[in-house]
Amino acid sequence: MLGLNKVIIIGQVSERAELRYTPEGVAVVCFTVTICRPFAAPGGRALKEMDSFPVVAWRELAERCEDELQPGSDVHVEGRLRNHTWRDALGRQMSRAEIIAERIVMLDTDEPAETQGRYDYDYQWRE
Repeated sequence: MLGLNKVIIIGQVSERAELRYTPEGVAVVCFTVTICRPFAAPGGRALKEMDSFPVVAWRELAERCEDELQPGSDVHVEGRLRNHTWRDALGRQMSRAEIIAERIVMLDTDEPAETQGRYDYDYQWRE
């Protein structure tokens, strides 16, 4: 049976996108998107729940993210969820879930609608 691994989030960029290159020269950028979800607590008091998700983009998409994404920017991210595992400097097994971006759309641009396409980065990449 085929599975489906699709993630769509809309939130704010929490930190400056960090662009690096692999030893093979492939661009990769990491940043975090924070989503604020309001809800009503018992008694009707309004509260907010914050969730932050690590996002990873590769190649041309990574380079564009580094140029355009600023902390506080509203962004739409589409991609897939990946469980990344590695060993730290002490040899401990580490793990985290991260979103591998396939499409990123800047939502808070002041550009006219006819030129906003340059902020819509769609890059199909397969591992």
